[in-house]
Amino acid sequence: MLEGSKQRSRALVAALVAAALAVTGSLVGGAGLGGEAAGAAVDSPLLAVQTTYLTGLDHPWDVGFLADGTMFLTERAGRLKVRMPNGTVNLVAAPSDV
Repeated sequence: MLEGSKQRSRALVAALVAAALAVTGSLVGGAGLGGEAAGAAVDSPLLAVQTTYLTGLDHPWDVGFLADGTMFLTERAGRLKVRMPNGTVNLVAAPSDV
């Protein structure tokens, strides 16, 4: 059961990162990640590679990024973590009343 939860967590984080990259690419210069113009028909998916950036999360809830690649994420239990560009992960806050 726990292994399935970890796999779902990994997939969710990967999907959130992919979505953030797709949105960022479409906002910059009107082109998506593949370089096509906004609104152009595409025969293949923009993102075909899945990369795991963080594991061991307990119900990832939200994710946000800084320009330098720093990733802030929350878990459903209220914990706030930060993944630095060098890959280190730090617990920022863990409120007990959530």
